[in-house]
Amino acid sequence: MQHHCLVFLQSPLIAQDLALTMQDITGFGSIFAGSLDEAEAHVDALPQDNPLPFAFVHLSPSAYQPSRLNAQLRARGAKVVLIGHAAELEAEAGEWPVLKQPFSSAQVVELISRL
Repeated sequence: MQHHCLVFLQSPLIAQDLALTMQDITGFGSIFAGSLDEAEAHVDALPQDNPLPFAFVHLSPSAYQPSRLNAQLRARGAKVVLIGHAAELEAEAGEWPVLKQPFSSAQVVELISRL
């Protein structure tokens, strides 16, 4: 069974870079989403027994916390990393790690190893 990593980012170039980095680190395939609705739909469509160990979410902690996506990913046991300008502004206020941009592969490795 294929493990997946959800990459929900509004920038396709950054999403592709992050997906390739995660594939190099973990070997997991990526599920891409450009909006919250799309991310929620992709998680809904993924079979329950299909592992989703990691998710990168382009939301601030205050927007992610009450979201349906948070509940979906928590139910699947995914380790969530927030990304984006709004997430960086609220990094200290949330319970989720934030990947600051621009990022390097080494930063992603370090962050993933702490989760």
